[in-house]
Amino acid sequence: MISIENDSVKVHVKSIIFDGEGYRNPIFWLTAVGPKTALQSVFATLVSKKWAKLIVGGEDKKKYGIESYEHDVSVPDGGEMHAIYKKLQSGLSVMVMYSSIAKTDSEDNSWGAVVLLCAEHEDKKDALFHFLNSRVKIPLCSEWKDWVWNVVSKSELNMRPLVGCGMMGFYLMLDACEKAIEKAIGPAIKKGVIKR
Repeated sequence: MISIENDSVKVHVKSIIFDGEGYRNPIFWLTAVGPKTALQSVFATLVSKKWAKLIVGGEDKKKYGIESYEHDVSVPDGGEMHAIYKKLQSGLSVMVMYSSIAKTDSEDNSWGAVVLLCAEHEDKKDALFHFLNSRVKIPLCSEWKDWVWNVVSKSELNMRPLVGCGMMGFYLMLDACEKAIEKAIGPAIKKGVIKR
């Protein structure tokens, strides 16, 4: 079981994407279930730039490959945080909390950074290709999806995986991704690695 708590309440986490390597372990996506007041309390704690504790139980720790049982988490320094609440038939509520840099149509890309979110079983190469194809100026062909993944994932300056439970996420520097593709495209066409 995964939960997030502040000084006074604890809620159950259904899915989360956070940066385990970043300063303060910023959360880019969170779905949680609990009483609405508890969910609002957790959201208020996070957006007031305070820390909350993410607690990961034994089975989920193994399932998601998370090394630590407990993480202090916060919101990212860049972008705005949003929360949507919905009441469930059980009387509990669900909260979806997300950073504006994780919205596909967002113009808010602080420092050129964006977050790509994928469902757990989604083809991450396909998701990256379609995401970049809509964001970079270089026209890309769908047959290049594996090549684009290889070029972009070579350097953590372009893309790095985020810690995900119930979802997958990648932190992308759009300018760096575009430059890496631009630099590699000519030689790849000449060598026949990709076709025009």
